[in-house]
Amino acid sequence: MPSESLARTVSNATWLSLSHRRRVRESIHVTASVHDRVDATIDDLVQRARDADLGEPDCKAGCWYCCQIRVHVTVPEVVRVARYVLDHFDTEEIRELVDRLHAYRAQLSGLDRAAYFETRLRCPLNVAGACSVHPARPIVCRRYLSYDVNRCIEHFVDNQPSQIPKLDAIGAAVEPYLSGLANGAVRANEPSLVNFPHALAVALTGDNLDRWQRGARVFHDCAARA
Repeated sequence: MPSESLARTVSNATWLSLSHRRRVRESIHVTASVHDRVDATIDDLVQRARDADLGEPDCKAGCWYCCQIRVHVTVPEVVRVARYVLDHFDTEEIRELVDRLHAYRAQLSGLDRAAYFETRLRCPLNVAGACSVHPARPIVCRRYLSYDVNRCIEHFVDNQPSQIPKLDAIGAAVEPYLSGLANGAVRANEPSLVNFPHALAVALTGDNLDRWQRGARVFHDCAARA
């Protein structure tokens, strides 16, 4: 399917799931389907690279270096992650996560991209070197695939800006899915993109997820800024 048609299909499905009274279950179903298709697309590109003897990605469990960058995601993805947390974390784990999310936001509030990167703060969802919501993680996290972990260490840890070798085709291949989710959210009167830690903290606080489902605009203060 051409990129424009794919983006439009995802946008329509997203918009329908968010129209009028937002439907959490339907939104999660649509977003999970998009994520599955993104994973399948990435797997296919990695296999093609493997067949062309371009090597194997270095990303693996315990590798968290890219988990220090600023992450902007779509509202449907926030809702999916929030529901995953509520379904898989116990009460104390949720409370601790919300505390980490608020502390993280407080430390990074108002910083530009360069200053944000210099803080070297790990994503609050990263626990013991692994993503605690890995099955529900957003597209921006799914598409970041490195072929040289040493370059990642230079770039993210040693503060030596380095060109991290990646499959350039991945970004273009998954963009229609991301733009489709974002466009569908905008059509439903949501921000195009939101700051991930801020929006997730909002979703997990009080009855905000229920309020959102009833039509409250709980994520508008979380809109991503350059």
